Amino acid sequence: MDALTSLPPEVLQEIFLYAHDPRMQHRPFEDYESYEAPLRRLELKAPNLRKNLCSLRLVNRALCQAVTPLLFRHIVISVESGIDRFLALSKSPLCRLVIRLELGARARWVHDDRGYLQDNRIAEGECLAYMTRLAIVIHSALPRFSEIHSLKLDFPKISYADNWEKDTADFFESMATAVRKSQLDKLDELHIWLPLAFDFGHFLDDNDATGHSTGSLFKRLAYLDLHYEGSTDEHQGLEFRSHQPNKEYTKYLHQLLSLAPNVHTLRVEGDDLLLDHSAISPSLRLKSLDLQWLSINASTLTAIVRQSIETLQKVVMRGIYLESGTWEEILSAMSELRLLVDFFIETCGYLEESRAAHYRPSIEPSANGPSYDPKYYFFIETIRRRDINTLRDVLVRMHKNKRRLHGDSYLAPAGLEGEARMGDIELRAKVLRAYYRNRHCIEGTESSESEDESEDELFAFD
Repeated sequence: MDALTSLPPEVLQEIFLYAHDPRMQHRPFEDYESYEAPLRRLELKAPNLRKNLCSLRLVNRALCQAVTPLLFRHIVISVESGIDRFLALSKSPLCRLVIRLELGARARWVHDDRGYLQDNRIAEGECLAYMTRLAIVIHSALPRFSEIHSLKLDFPKISYADNWEKDTADFFESMATAVRKSQLDKLDELHIWLPLAFDFGHFLDDNDATGHSTGSLFKRLAYLDLHYEGSTDEHQGLEFRSHQPNKEYTKYLHQLLSLAPNVHTLRVEGDDLLLDHSAISPSLRLKSLDLQWLSINASTLTAIVRQSIETLQKVVMRGIYLESGTWEEILSAMSELRLLVDFFIETCGYLEESRAAHYRPSIEPSANGPSYDPKYYFFIETIRRRDINTLRDVLVRMHKNKRRLHGDSYLAPAGLEGEARMGDIELRAKVLRAYYRNRHCIEGTESSESEDESEDELFAFD
């Protein structure tokens, strides 16, 4: 113990970050629906980590001093933790240790013998009371967290009262105003998760002449995450907001994105969201791009990639459907990325009822078996061979980039780099098998090569 406590606090904190149960990190091209995003910057969400840090904090004064900054680095305020905890922390010197702050408002569901409906009402009432108080206290509490670098507004699923339209507007206006005017000078990472695209308009409604505007805030951001997951379509739970459809109000996300020309890490997700050129600043140079469950033109996505040709290292694309153009255009540009080392693509394709819809595979019943369902077999739902071929080119490029960065150790048969290489080989084999299934199922032809011979073709990198 003496040897441990004699280490510098910075070293101890790095050691304590591993005081948790294993957490499965994402690997590219795992089985369908297996994607799990890695921890984001400054996040402390590994299993049992907080519990173990609290135990270490009680051992002695030296460990307490080393653990405390780590324990308070990432704070999550929710319905469960309550507003009182938020207020108490904001008035404590410990608030200056907080670097990442998350504010959420998800109803706490309780199931017991009293019945689900009754408990549902109790949970919603508790959540609404929490939101009402949060909208009031945030203006005095948030400015005290002067050291935060990362802020997440986590409100994709909120509760609604009878007067929901005014209450919801007031709540999001309050959140937006507090973020703009809190003068968080070190803030360079912002996550905004809301129910619908319409709600992002509240973050644009600023006629502030004091310099604390959305524009000035977004210009200094390096990390930006805009996310909504609700829909006003039938049976989606938000039909009562049908006069605020996502398709009509995605313009608000475009306007916010255009205000952030200096971000290098961008994540966007939204139902019925069609990203176009108006949302992309010409000065954008990304290191990480994460797009999920939206549609986009091939020309727009290709432009994003080419603007970041010298910087882009990580790309995640899930549920991305093209409104026009082809995947070949996008992947050809990606195959030129000399720094790309992390790539995940899943369930992408071409948008129905679009200019590119004729590239979608048709699904017809087969007399020899069940209907062909491409989403379980392809990373890209396509009838174009060149789409799959250029996907292979991206994987080859990623492999070469890793070899250049890691040298001979990347080819070692054992160790972490060897395991990474084996993972690359497995995923490339899956791509090739999907390609040949594609040819057989859609074109009705059979390859003269065996599957093993086909995989050997993909293993030949040099």
